[in-house]
Amino acid sequence: MCQPARRLPPGLLAGRVERGRYCLMLRGLHEIYAALETALARHAGLDLLSAARAPGLARTAALAADLDQLHGQAWRRELASLPAADAYAARLREIGPRGGAVGAG
Repeated sequence: MCQPARRLPPGLLAGRVERGRYCLMLRGLHEIYAALETALARHAGLDLLSAARAPGLARTAALAADLDQLHGQAWRRELASLPAADAYAARLREIGPRGGAVGAG
């Protein structure tokens, strides 16, 4: 049986998590999805990435709307994303310009 990751906010999978912790998680996901969606748009013509271009996978706008609702419109200034999310997003931005090398590395 698959075990949940130990670093998820306590209670997340049960639908019970403190709002601030949830907002921090969403903030990090926003950074990651923004970087990923930018790279995917840059390489929209690559057949290799066609499955990742499904409209339902674009989450940046929905994450921003959730953060607006849950934290307020100042979330970009007031919530810092976690270092792991920043590092992952930075890596996506780094490899994004490589075209066919997206995901390599």
